[in-house]
Amino acid sequence: GSQCGFCTPGWVMACAGFLLSDLPKTPNNMEQFFDGNLCRCTGYRPIIQSFMKLLNGEKADCTGSCETCTACDETQEGHSCENDRGHESSSGCCGGACGGADITESASGCCGGACGGADMTDIEDLVPLKKVTTIVRGERQGTLHLSDAKTDFFQPNTLQNAADLFLRLQAEGFDRKDIGVNAGHTGKGGVEKYYNGTAPYHRSIETKVIVDVNAIPELQNIATSGSLHTIWSGVTLNKLIAYFGSLDYEPFQAAKRHISVVANNQVRSAGTWAGNLVMAQKYPDFPSDIFLTLTALDARVSFLNYQGEVVGNVPVQNFCKQSYFKDNCALLLNFSVEQKEGSWVARRFKLTTRARNAHAHASCFFIARFESGKIAAATVAVGGTTKYVESCPRTAQAMVKAAPDEDTAISRVLQVFQNELIDLGLNEEDDLTRKEYRLLASRNCLLKFYLYANGEGGDESLERPVGGKGLQEFSINLESLPVTAPVTKVGARLQASGEAIYTHDVASVTDPRSTLHGALVFAQEPGKILASIDYSKARRMGMVEHVDARDLKHSKYIKDGDEKLFLEVGDAVPSVGFPVALVLFKNEEDATKIAAAVDVKYNSSGSSSREPQLPPVYNLVDAMKLKRIVAGVDEVASIHKGDVKCGLANSPLRLSGMTSTGGQKHFYFETQSAVCRVGEGGEVEMRSSTQNLSGTQTLVAKLLGIGNSKVVVKQKRAGGGYGGKISRSYQVSGSAAVAAMKTGRTVAVVNDRGMDLQLIGGREPQIIEYDIGFDEQGKIHAVNFLIHCESGSTLDGSLGDLAMSILWMDHVYSVDNFLCQGILYKTNVSTNTSCRSPGNMQSNFVYEDLVHRIANKIGKSVREVQELNFYQAGDVLPFEKDGTSLGDLGGEVNLQRCWRELWTKAKVEEKQRAVDEFNKANSLKKRGIANMPVKYGISGSGYKQQTRVLVYEDGTVRVGTSGAEIGQGLATKVVQCCSLRLGVDMAKIEVHESDTGNNTVNNGVTGGSATSEVCCQAALNACDVLLRRLKECAGYEGPGGSVSFEDAVSTAVDTGVSLSADGWSNPSCASEFQYFVWVATCAVVELDVLSGEVVVLSADIQYDCGEQLNADIDVGQIEGGFVMGLGYFLSEKVVFDKENGMLKSAGTWEYKPPGMLDVPAEFNVRLLRNVANNAKGNVLRSKAVGEPPMVSSASVWLAVRDAIVQAGGSMDLACPATIDERLLAVTKSK
Repeated sequence: GSQCGFCTPGWVMACAGFLLSDLPKTPNNMEQFFDGNLCRCTGYRPIIQSFMKLLNGEKADCTGSCETCTACDETQEGHSCENDRGHESSSGCCGGACGGADITESASGCCGGACGGADMTDIEDLVPLKKVTTIVRGERQGTLHLSDAKTDFFQPNTLQNAADLFLRLQAEGFDRKDIGVNAGHTGKGGVEKYYNGTAPYHRSIETKVIVDVNAIPELQNIATSGSLHTIWSGVTLNKLIAYFGSLDYEPFQAAKRHISVVANNQVRSAGTWAGNLVMAQKYPDFPSDIFLTLTALDARVSFLNYQGEVVGNVPVQNFCKQSYFKDNCALLLNFSVEQKEGSWVARRFKLTTRARNAHAHASCFFIARFESGKIAAATVAVGGTTKYVESCPRTAQAMVKAAPDEDTAISRVLQVFQNELIDLGLNEEDDLTRKEYRLLASRNCLLKFYLYANGEGGDESLERPVGGKGLQEFSINLESLPVTAPVTKVGARLQASGEAIYTHDVASVTDPRSTLHGALVFAQEPGKILASIDYSKARRMGMVEHVDARDLKHSKYIKDGDEKLFLEVGDAVPSVGFPVALVLFKNEEDATKIAAAVDVKYNSSGSSSREPQLPPVYNLVDAMKLKRIVAGVDEVASIHKGDVKCGLANSPLRLSGMTSTGGQKHFYFETQSAVCRVGEGGEVEMRSSTQNLSGTQTLVAKLLGIGNSKVVVKQKRAGGGYGGKISRSYQVSGSAAVAAMKTGRTVAVVNDRGMDLQLIGGREPQIIEYDIGFDEQGKIHAVNFLIHCESGSTLDGSLGDLAMSILWMDHVYSVDNFLCQGILYKTNVSTNTSCRSPGNMQSNFVYEDLVHRIANKIGKSVREVQELNFYQAGDVLPFEKDGTSLGDLGGEVNLQRCWRELWTKAKVEEKQRAVDEFNKANSLKKRGIANMPVKYGISGSGYKQQTRVLVYEDGTVRVGTSGAEIGQGLATKVVQCCSLRLGVDMAKIEVHESDTGNNTVNNGVTGGSATSEVCCQAALNACDVLLRRLKECAGYEGPGGSVSFEDAVSTAVDTGVSLSADGWSNPSCASEFQYFVWVATCAVVELDVLSGEVVVLSADIQYDCGEQLNADIDVGQIEGGFVMGLGYFLSEKVVFDKENGMLKSAGTWEYKPPGMLDVPAEFNVRLLRNVANNAKGNVLRSKAVGEPPMVSSASVWLAVRDAIVQAGGSMDLACPATIDERLLAVTKSK
């Protein structure tokens, strides 16, 4: 379950927390417990499966059975067939019966029999875990007072002490705004920065005084007096959930359910209901679930004012909205709610971008008392749709008057509700979520309430089956072990224990006292001219030093003259977030505050002396209108085949139009990080979380005016990359290098999450025009595509990404007449760059959408149209140069086999029948199914990688490679290859960090899916050199020979033979692609047609990996890529402010990668068996896995659209298909 490993310790600790909790140890409870943990790499399936084994004390026993061997039709556990390289397992490991070789893994995992069927050691057996002892409350006399130069910290231990403290603080002249009350610190440390006006830095604002109330025992109380329940302000959200859940009263049960989806488990464990409510009081547009719940429950609050008086019985709406209470509340004390007599029905709804850990776009809470089948009393509370959380008395009154089972009466209530929402004041925000959605969804929530009251459904949310289910099927080549086997990732245990070192850790580990911490200063007004940079306030706050364009004595640029490291005074501002300076401070936490204090001024009139001043544009549509073209069709690669104009004219049927695709953030977990130190003789040592060590070396050398040999760039691992650290790491590493040289001290620059999202662009938004001609059978005769692509403020890699969109545009379909061209545009937003499966993610999706539209238009099944147009062996690709074809598909075309096995092994026809039956039986929920084929071309050119292998006299080995280990398992695969070629056990091979002073010289970037394979080839080449030497000096013939490796090494050492070798791999390819990866995917989803919520029920992936290098790693890459793509298509919406170009989705509050509850509940990955990559230059017959799975995730979008169509909605659906777009598509006519 560990890939980049940056999130792994958090998962381990969360799992320990669950096992130590009082919750019943059920799979559902475990899955719900992890609603606050994210992972960008794995796809979650291996994580939850691993943790599920720990339930009820279960160990990871090695058990399972094997399916029928297709080579000899024999069914037997551990069966090995001479005619077959391997066999499949559908339920786990064979316990070693297979001889540790030809097995495949399943839902419970397999170690190749290496465990011998034995139990794993539980860490608790070694170090028993104990609950942390709680500090005894109330024993200390008086109020604790601690202080430093910035802050006074007080901790009263009684309410009277607290009252006295507030009086004292007022007497000493402290402004009330300078006093902060702290309990869980979850709001101040997390959410508040998105509401306090500190964008684009999004920082918390610390108060001069902190009053910590955790030592006041009264605030932990929950009291009951008759029907009145009083909950004090120190009660955490989780304790409140447990209390409401213990009471047999439907409104409290509904409150429990609503509070259970506030934030995440970590926040609910520490945060209090009072902190959430005070946040709503302080920031009225904060969508507080607690405010909504207490409004629905008609709660009354009490608080302590600054005069030491208790003010009680205040309606919660008044408390949050009236200025008197805002100005006079020193400490919120409690809320009281009444448990009323009668028969009550309560339903609550929270509609969000993803299943959990997301704020509401629209939320509603309905409570009604029924008498004789009629509503006798009701309360209604809403949020999100209205600007603030509101009570709806008119709607409640209308509900009392209306018969709950009469359609006309319900329609009248719905209209009253809509009118009241409008009168209360709608939330006009329309970028992150469309306001028309919020109004419609709220109406539908009320309709759901009535449906529930009448026993006709009306679920509060879609119920997702417990996840973690899935098969992982693959075969193993017995002759290639340990290559192809499911070998544990090198360093996985260090990652799980938290011992693995990342760039961010280096400064605190190696040089914590002398290290300076840097933060970039952002420009904020695109289109204006940078006039001045004033550091006066920053100096007063303790800034140690700064660097800006004036410190760049040798080079100003980070990208070929197109992009500067820092803007100079007089430059036009390209975008919000473009760096103008770097400030240095003694600690990381305060560096961002120092950066925000720098006063940057602009001129709005006149023009820059360096470039023309144009009005800024912040989206592709406007850029197209204003023709902000930076590369036209003549400057961009194109593909062409046949006579498109004639083919279109002669086609019986045509579709034409345009489709838009959104952007996507990389959201690697380790943000851009660099630590730079200048050593003796001016040698520069740089540690960077980059995907491009040699490029970073060259950049730093140019900026500092020194030779590359003076710069050593090192990296052990990076916490993810996905293309975002190929060149976008240059701003951080470049500024750190300049600052280190200027100050002579170690400088660490680590972006926080919000700054990183603002600074770094992502996947390019595209608008693709299409004209496609076909006949009544669905045969496509001609296609014409024109791709409009948005680069952002500078070019970076967008030209190459657009070329990938074009070169991959033919997808899996053979067409006689084909043309695809592109145009690249600049906008005034963050520079976009390569993002996992760049370009082809968009183009393949659009083409597949058109195939589905063709099927819909002619009344054929999608499968018929797909198969009619599939590429066949020998088909010519649409690549021509000077009228000459550049080749055919070459090698094996495994598309048909992938497709066929998907339909049989995933039982697609059975799934389709189940979907049809479900849809006939349900009107409020619909299911959709879609099957997606993929052809992904892998280019073998331009990688330039090397591996150094060192053999020591004791027979142990050390390898170092030029590729960056970013979670893709590169280092593990290199070790496997060295083990195979040298005949050395993997346990004897250590991995050296990548290092331009040792094993990385003039290398290419890590990216494009094939870097692991190229580094492995370099390792094999180095091993071959060593084997020749060992054979010559000691007669070593490899494993199984008469001379052992250790004896051969000893002889070589004694005779003075060098046991150090470098391997180099720089593959070239005569045609555009070296080989193709083939994938087929089936996805099934369920859609709530009244809310737009979706759950992904299952995903089945059939993948052509050749002979995989590492079964576990490659399956993990497939799953992780698919889930990252799922985020692109369903939840990850990149939004810029229309007025100033500032990123509005700059943080986890608005940008939502998938969580554990968003991924397929059943997730099956099957690798084709008995296949090999025989293309020229192949590496041990393997194929790449990093990026092709991303494209296959479009199957989920297509399945969602299918569900929408089944509900009577439109085929026109946005990308990403967020919750609002889904519901609005349902309401559109076909």
